[in-house]
Amino acid sequence: MCIVIYKGRGNLMLLNERLKKLREEKGVLQKDISSLLEVSQNLISAMESGKRLPSWKNLKKLISYYEIDKKTKIEILKEWFQ
Repeated sequence: MCIVIYKGRGNLMLLNERLKKLREEKGVLQKDISSLLEVSQNLISAMESGKRLPSWKNLKKLISYYEIDKKTKIEILKEWFQ
């Protein structure tokens, strides 16, 4: 179960990889994201390892929190609904 969302500079990145990279770039811990989403840290770990997908509600929160640019946001939404 994976969703390719990021096509920057010719690279493909899976949703779980992108979520982890965004979190690390922002310098926050999984527990910080779990507090934001009001879910367990285990769920954040599962999302980042590709074992679980975020719910639509949590995906929208993450898009907002990470201030994802419009182009990438469109790619995320396209892939989510395919």
